[in-house]
Amino acid sequence: MLPTLVERLLEKTSMLESLVVKLERSNQQLLSLMGEQSQEIRRLREDIATMAIPDSTEIRRHSRIRRKSGATLADIEQMIDDAAKTETIDEIIIVGGTHETTSDVSAANIKENIAQLLRKAKTLTPTISVSSVLPSKHRANPDRRADVNVKMKEACNEVDVKFVDNDANFTFWNGAADDAAFQRDGSSI
Repeated sequence: MLPTLVERLLEKTSMLESLVVKLERSNQQLLSLMGEQSQEIRRLREDIATMAIPDSTEIRRHSRIRRKSGATLADIEQMIDDAAKTETIDEIIIVGGTHETTSDVSAANIKENIAQLLRKAKTLTPTISVSSVLPSKHRANPDRRADVNVKMKEACNEVDVKFVDNDANFTFWNGAADDAAFQRDGSSI
C-alpha cells in the first residue's frame, strides 16, 4: 500500500510541476501583453499631447457667461440684447429673479416680465432654460420666492421654454435652505 501511495504522490507532484510551468508561461505572456499595452498608452498620451488645443479665446467665443449681481429681469433682457449685437447665440440659460422676490412687483407682473423676456430671447435661439429662483440666506422670504417661481414656471410653459426647478438642489426635504450650498456671502451662486 505504501508504494501505491508514494506513486500517487509522485504523480500528483509531477502534475503540479507541469501546472506550475504552464502558469509561468501564462504569466510571461500576460506580462508581455501588459508591457505592450503600457507602450500603447504612452504612444496615445504623446499623440494627445501633440494635438492642437484651441486657445482660451476660441473656447470663450462658444460659451460666455454674463453675470450681474442684483440684476433684474429687465437687466437680464438688456444683457441678452447686448450679447446678440456682437455674437451668435445658440443657447440661453437664465438664473435670475431673486431681485423680484424682494421688490414690490406683483407676481402677475413678474410673470408678464419673464414671458416678455423669453419671447424676445426665443427670437435669438430656440434653446432656452430658466432656473427657478434660488434660495438665499439673506433675501426674500421662502413664500414670496415660491410665488415668483410659480409665475416663472407658468410663463415658461406659456412660451414653451424649459423651466428647471432647483429647489431640491438647494433645500432639504423640510424646505429649509441647505447652508452648505451657499457661497460665503450667503448667495447660492
